[in-house]
Amino acid sequence: MKLTRRLFLFLVLGTILSCNNSKNDSNANNNSQAQEILITYDFEELIDLNLENLRIKRNEVYARRGRKFKSKDLKDYFNQFDWYEPRYDNVQSFLTSLDRENIRKVKKAENMVKSKAIYSNNPIETAPNGEKTTIKMQKFGGVYHIPVVINGTEMFFIFDTGASSISISNTEAYFLYKQGKLTKDDIVGEQDFIDANGDISTGTVINLREVKLGNYTIRNVEASVVDNLEAPLLLGQSALNRFGKIEVDYQDESLTLEK
Repeated sequence: MKLTRRLFLFLVLGTILSCNNSKNDSNANNNSQAQEILITYDFEELIDLNLENLRIKRNEVYARRGRKFKSKDLKDYFNQFDWYEPRYDNVQSFLTSLDRENIRKVKKAENMVKSKAIYSNNPIETAPNGEKTTIKMQKFGGVYHIPVVINGTEMFFIFDTGASSISISNTEAYFLYKQGKLTKDDIVGEQDFIDANGDISTGTVINLREVKLGNYTIRNVEASVVDNLEAPLLLGQSALNRFGKIEVDYQDESLTLEK
């Protein structure tokens, strides 16, 4: 149960850090240049930003380590801050674990915002008789993604028939936890999971109280939380096996689910 306890501690610690974040931001201008400023990005706030603001957030991590930017708009933006001292072409070796975590959060938020933009022009298509749902898939990064509503929160999952269950990363778990949509009581245990590539990873097993695909809502669905902030969201068999018939039309890029 070590991993299970670690997930719960991660959720609690994330909440504490998030509360401290606003305090750090407000005091940042009062700190000297030599003083280390700890900033923890809040994923819930990041996904409400547009792509341009997310780009600024991602590059702020590098700016605080003294990176010199070639892009004029980035140079002009960060030059307005007293703390910005452009000295290095490459600051990768200066990045802390917190810096890297912030960058990963921004990149994941960017992917979610891009997905929302794509699906805003491709709504879910529901059959008139309500017996089946056809969902438009979108291919990016070489794989197909579909919108799924988890405990009332819309996310975008890779359609993966080879995955044994729904799979999310610590980032999404913390996001749901902050919203009150994932609790300690939803943590079931831990288990090894195999994806479509045959890769095995250990994750915490949780219960998703509600999973909505199109006009279908299925309840109490097993899912895994992979101990990796960069782990992709996978829609696997713990949800797909609830349906009697699944049809994939790659020409039309659509997924039809029927009970």
